[in-house]
Amino acid sequence: TGMGSATSTAKTIKDEFARITKGKKTEFLNLGHLVQFQAKDREHFVDPTHLGTLFVMDTNLDGKFELDEMIRVGQLYSERASRNAIQTDFQTQFQAYTTLYMWNEVSKPGGVEMFVKWYRVSPQRHNKDTSQDFEHKRNIWARFSRIF
Repeated sequence: TGMGSATSTAKTIKDEFARITKGKKTEFLNLGHLVQFQAKDREHFVDPTHLGTLFVMDTNLDGKFELDEMIRVGQLYSERASRNAIQTDFQTQFQAYTTLYMWNEVSKPGGVEMFVKWYRVSPQRHNKDTSQDFEHKRNIWARFSRIF
């Protein structure tokens, strides 16, 4: 799979990014956009509502999910999936990986404060969502809150 898979993953993510933004010139998606993300096949599927995945994807922890960040995580997912000898429920394994990464960062000195700051800004980064979209996001973040 290698390079072909990475190229395919990047194209899938770029296409979905364009679909969600309806071709508008924007450099990032917000949480409301991410819940609309759909993968065409399991090979490219990274659950964009999983807290660990969101944390790993938001490299600069600004609550904005930029295209290059999404491609980087999608390619990491595809690369690890292609190296995984046991193909059963790789998504769960990847979510465990991102959760452990997040926990490692939160466990560092100042990590809790960094996480709380990121957690508070992430759901607020939305563009004029409908009340239904906002309610959906609120429900997602309420689910995440149970971790802490």
